[in-house]
Amino acid sequence: MNRSICLMLLLVAGCATDPAALRAPWYDATYDEVAASWGKPLASSKDPSGSEMHLWRSEAPSTSGSSVGMGFGMGSGGGRGVGIGVGTGISVPVGPAPAPLVCERRMTFRDGHVVEQEWTGDPNYCETFKRPGPRS
Repeated sequence: MNRSICLMLLLVAGCATDPAALRAPWYDATYDEVAASWGKPLASSKDPSGSEMHLWRSEAPSTSGSSVGMGFGMGSGGGRGVGIGVGTGISVPVGPAPAPLVCERRMTFRDGHVVEQEWTGDPNYCETFKRPGPRS
């Protein structure tokens, strides 16, 4: 494998989201802290031992997909290589709309604090729900 391909693979791997790193800061958070960041949960339940389970689900339009673009422009150029131009463009989606990005976070609370979590969905989208750092 040539060196440039190896370097690209390393860079891409380095950009991958670590799910454990997203979850770790939320352990021991209170329900109020989680709800302040994500809003009201989609679903909630309580088991016989008194633990509360809450589910947050978020969706966003996917930015991927195919499109065809066309551009129009006009301009005028001076004799010294200086030009002025104006243009406009149109992009038309091709094919079915891509599926939305989804991130589900299931949190279990005991004694008012997060003790278990399960995150599913697009790792890069889920990264937008990481716990904010301390404020200075």
